[in-house]
Amino acid sequence: MHFAATACVAGRPNVSFSGALGASGATSTVTGTTRTVTVPAGNSGVVGVNQEFSVVGGTLEHSLNGGGFVTTGATITFANGDTVQFRVTFLPSADGNIITLRDQTVSRDIVTFTIGRT
Repeated sequence: MHFAATACVAGRPNVSFSGALGASGATSTVTGTTRTVTVPAGNSGVVGVNQEFSVVGGTLEHSLNGGGFVTTGATITFANGDTVQFRVTFLPSADGNIITLRDQTVSRDIVTFTIGRT
């Protein structure tokens, strides 16, 4: 798992998270820890989602502010102080998904993490 701290591009800070987003587990559904999102002033909070599958994949889902899990699309829009939790369902044995989140406002990858089955 990788966690990127807040960084600035052209003097503009990007969206950041209160901790690591990745997770691993022994079942076909693996869920990460809930994290708080920081969206700096002047940032739209729109984050692009790029998902790579290590073998055959699974379904990436997220929960905002403790709501139900929904399938994650190409972008997620966050507001400052939101909470988010990611999970992957239908993971075959020893598989995982590598997810990169990209801040659309500052055009910068902000974190890459893995949710996988061990």
